[in-house]
Amino acid sequence: MLRPALTPPDAEVSRRARAQISGIAIGGSSISARLEVRGDGVDLRFRLDEGDPVDFAAVIPAPPGFVVTVEYDDWDRAETVGEPLPVALTEVGEWYRLWGRIARDDVAWPAEPPASVPRGIEVMGLPVLFDAADADAPYLEGFAAACEALFPFEIRRLGLDDLARGPLPYTVDLSPRERRPALLRDLTRHLERFALGAGSDAGPR
Repeated sequence: MLRPALTPPDAEVSRRARAQISGIAIGGSSISARLEVRGDGVDLRFRLDEGDPVDFAAVIPAPPGFVVTVEYDDWDRAETVGEPLPVALTEVGEWYRLWGRIARDDVAWPAEPPASVPRGIEVMGLPVLFDAADADAPYLEGFAAACEALFPFEIRRLGLDDLARGPLPYTVDLSPRERRPALLRDLTRHLERFALGAGSDAGPR
């Protein structure tokens, strides 16, 4: 399965340049991939350059701050969104097209990280709240460990009983609720930006 990754944008999504790569080996065949993000969607194409026909699956990526709302596989509307789509390359030189219509996403976390680490977090750490009895607790514990490995401050694991004692500043509430997937998604983007540097002086140091 191929899962193309978008590079951090340096302009508005509608002005993002096209990216293309050739020489991707699948078995004894060689293919090219081309990715373009425009104002209304993501255009992902594959081409058989040489060798026998190949079949694989690919996932359409979404730019930061956007979600894919509808997907098309070789001009046919897909029944799912975000799942691997089948790609069949049979003729040398012909492009196979995947298309995803995008829309702005409602962020669950602040769009930009703070310019500096709040003093309270530097001294007391960042509280992360989740229920140990939650079925997703092992995943959330791993997420908290990743935060701790990347950020230069302590990650304090809290349970629901800790929240009952009173409000806590800066708490990342990952207890089961509708907005949790969006919170995890947006916080992961901040983690990624911090880890990669993203060409900005903003964020924890």
